[in-house]
Amino acid sequence: MRTTYYTLQQVIARTSLSSSTIYRWEKLGIFPQRTKLGPRRVAWRSDQIENWMAPSVA
Repeated sequence: MRTTYYTLQQVIARTSLSSSTIYRWEKLGIFPQRTKLGPRRVAWRSDQIENWMAPSVA
C-alpha cells in the first residue's frame, strides 16, 4: 500500500485548524507529527490525519 501525504494547506483544509494550532498541538503530542520529506519539505501522513479525525470509540 502506498503512503500518501498532506501538505500543511491540505491539513488545514481537512481539519479546519489554523497552522499555529496544528504546530502547537503537534508539540504537545495532541496532533500527529509531521514527516520530513526533504531539506525544505514536510508533510503529514494522510492515514495518521484520518485516524486522528475519526471519533474514538470507547
